Amino acid sequence: MEVPIHTVSGAVERLCDLNLLGRGDEGVWFTQTFLATASYERLSPGERTEFHRRFLADQQQHRTGSVALRRHTTATGTDTNSLHQALVSEAEDAEALGALREAANLWSGAASTAGSDEKAGRAVVRQVDALLRLRAYDLADEAIGAFRSRTESQVSDGLAARLDLRALVVRVQADPGSVGTDDAHRVVSVLRREGTALDLAIGLETGLRVADAKGDAEFGRELLAIAQSMSTSDAEAATWLSLAATRHLYLGNPEQGLLSARNAVEHAEAVGKPGPLGRALNRLIVALVFRGRLASDEGRAALARAREVAREFGDKRLLYDTYVNEGSWLMDTGELEAAGDAFARGRHLLGSDKSRVESLTSRVNLGELLIHQGRGPQALDEFRAALAFAEGESTGALLCAAGMTLANLESGRLGQARDWARPLCSIDPSDRFRGNVSLAALALARLAQAEGRPGEAVETLMRFGDDMMAWMVPASVKLYLEAFRLAIRIKKPLERDRVLPVLNAVRDLGIPGHGARILRLRDQLLQH
Repeated sequence: MEVPIHTVSGAVERLCDLNLLGRGDEGVWFTQTFLATASYERLSPGERTEFHRRFLADQQQHRTGSVALRRHTTATGTDTNSLHQALVSEAEDAEALGALREAANLWSGAASTAGSDEKAGRAVVRQVDALLRLRAYDLADEAIGAFRSRTESQVSDGLAARLDLRALVVRVQADPGSVGTDDAHRVVSVLRREGTALDLAIGLETGLRVADAKGDAEFGRELLAIAQSMSTSDAEAATWLSLAATRHLYLGNPEQGLLSARNAVEHAEAVGKPGPLGRALNRLIVALVFRGRLASDEGRAALARAREVAREFGDKRLLYDTYVNEGSWLMDTGELEAAGDAFARGRHLLGSDKSRVESLTSRVNLGELLIHQGRGPQALDEFRAALAFAEGESTGALLCAAGMTLANLESGRLGQARDWARPLCSIDPSDRFRGNVSLAALALARLAQAEGRPGEAVETLMRFGDDMMAWMVPASVKLYLEAFRLAIRIKKPLERDRVLPVLNAVRDLGIPGHGARILRLRDQLLQH
């Protein structure tokens, strides 16, 4: 039966309005992979042949010239295997051109025409990889779930391990605090037996993100040891292994951690894929923040390159990360107005499209900024909101507890501040898998001041500052400045042997902001 053209046009208009179809100079396309796959699978063999024949006729009429010609030419026959091979070839071409959304759709088609669960699974792995590079985590999760639900036979252990890895990556990207270390350990163990070097390297970095979120130093060191024992000539695998090795930043060898971040960028530039390159640049920026060098030529170049990559490939989250890291640096060096501007750019960029971790980070950063600005009630609102995103995140929960302590103190609520400070009392500053504990140190010190123990407050700030100076320089400088100002105010003598190394380190590193403020206190500190 012929359908009037105005009926078809009206249907297309409605589907475009609902964002189920996209439309441009090259025609009309499905915006959701599952719709394209489901629509194609509903066609009979004869209808599929006619679909491909009409596509070819249209291409010849308009002389558009497309790699799709190969697939549709092959598909006018009845050989499903040929169609599968054509789809695989076209998907690889699309990936090479950076057309990841098209590649994901083509890999989905390849999976549906594979002829065996093993071949279909390999196509799904490639489909999910393309979706992960797009940060389309929901679609990636959907693709894995759909394959597993329709798989009729047992796939090989190696393929099962690769699918498990991608399912783990999806979960960690969405919410690392929701993933147990047992889950990550199981995936890494299987990959050591069945996976490629690249899969194992990605698995180790992903597992380390779980260890970071859980504050699990033992698990983190175990994974780092595996990464250090590996050698590979695969540049992409080497990128991920270097990313894993950046944990040296807080495991006793911070300069090695910075070197690993530089190596990750070098390997990623050689690979040329925006996903690993963006991650490596972001890690280098973090390492330079830790080492107090973001204001250096290297730091400015890393920020500029990350933003260039983010804009070139439309990666909003990489761009967001650059603003967050720059804002954290500015806040820790005391440039509060500039820090607020950087955080605001990040919040505006993502709007409500934030993961749980991004929402937590955004609230905590703004809350801390408000604390430094003396705006306790507003900070209290931010940290209360952050608590909703901190469940399952050991490091996030400690940040919220520290923030709630400080915000309650700023708001004149000493009793509530004491309650929130309880979990902070057991923090060991040398347990570096706890992350940035400077906010906790500040909370404990200001609580001690509020309770009439200013000398203890100075000692707390100095103790945390001494430890953090070895790996998170700007945060430690912030603590030292507070300690030195308080010591001068209460006329508490500080031993020269304790003060001089700090002054010399701050001078040598050239820390702006708080670093300059510390150096101006030199004479007052050394006269005690």
